[in-house]
Amino acid sequence: MVGIIVASHGEFAAGIKQSASMILGEAELLESVVFMPSEGPDDLYRKLREAMEKINSEEILFLVDLWGGSPFNQANRIFEEAPEKRAIVAGLNLPMLIEAYSERLTATSAHEIAKAILPSAKEEVKVRPEELQPEEKQPKAAVTLATVGLVLTMVVRTLSVVIVHQADRAAEQGNFKGVEFWHIVALACQGLRIAIPAVLLMFIPSTVIQDALKILPPWFTDGMKIGGGFVVAVGYAMVINLMATKEVWPFFFLGFALAPLKELTLIATGIIGVCLAIIYLNLSKKGGSGNGGGSSSDDPLGDILDNY
Repeated sequence: MVGIIVASHGEFAAGIKQSASMILGEAELLESVVFMPSEGPDDLYRKLREAMEKINSEEILFLVDLWGGSPFNQANRIFEEAPEKRAIVAGLNLPMLIEAYSERLTATSAHEIAKAILPSAKEEVKVRPEELQPEEKQPKAAVTLATVGLVLTMVVRTLSVVIVHQADRAAEQGNFKGVEFWHIVALACQGLRIAIPAVLLMFIPSTVIQDALKILPPWFTDGMKIGGGFVVAVGYAMVINLMATKEVWPFFFLGFALAPLKELTLIATGIIGVCLAIIYLNLSKKGGSGNGGGSSSDDPLGDILDNY
């Protein structure tokens, strides 16, 4: 069974343990540790060790009054020794301790109990009159839209591999209508991955969509992430393959050099790219008419530099 240690500044831990026993009776493997004004951190650490020896269990759950306080800090020293078998929950209150009692009957680890008791501890914090109770924050529509869009993006990226292969097969057969068809399918998929989340949010609450996304099995979401990552890598490889000429390589590496500069906005980067393209085209034209003849190679920029 998981052992529970409640620790606090002053007699709060002892009092809350007594309150819990009045409601549920005496509990096994439960100890309270109090940190008095006349004591130091080492005294508190020693008390926590003594409580652990009394409990004599590998699985330990620490319930402390304040995150970052002395009870938390000393419990954290013990937690770091075996984090896989220990857990700390701050913000100790009576509903939290009662819920820990109940969860301990079925849970086999401190981590399970720590995860289970948080909702009850928060729900029991209430105020009267009720209108003073703050409303629970609902997921913003933009966050939900982005989440659904991300899932659909991974699906579309995976499907794009199939679509491209089908278009290539149609091109090899000289089937222009087939190429056009798969091109339209690809565009439709890109549009639907944006349209579907937007339409859903118009008729379905964002909380329902969030709950539906949580139901998706891990093998599906993980598989989509891996597939989407492959598609991104393939896209970069295709771009590099198209740019694998000695005339364009300098611009390719120049883009990587400019990208980390945070001061440059996307608009500024685009303007730089357009200017470089115009300069390159002008130099290409001049290179073709230099010395009364055509350029001596397929590299106009190289010819200009050689003739300079």
